Amino acid sequence: MSGRVNLTRQLVLEAPTRAPDGAGGVMRGWQVLGTLWAEVVARTGRAREGARIFRITAVAEGDLRGRYLTCFAEEEVVA
Repeated sequence: MSGRVNLTRQLVLEAPTRAPDGAGGVMRGWQVLGTLWAEVVARTGRAREGARIFRITAVAEGDLRGRYLTCFAEEEVVA
């Protein structure tokens, strides 16, 4: 990460959960791990408003002091 950091987006970090449904199957859901501030940089020129879901594919240190992380993510399309 070089230059100035612009943390202007508040994001909710969630993890998938699984629990028995009582009938031999599982119920899938999401558990909130926390809320954090981020800078979101699109790789395309397209901008969308409203609720967006991103799947994190990789994480790397964003600076030499370890203050920030760079998360590589793909936007998921929810039907």
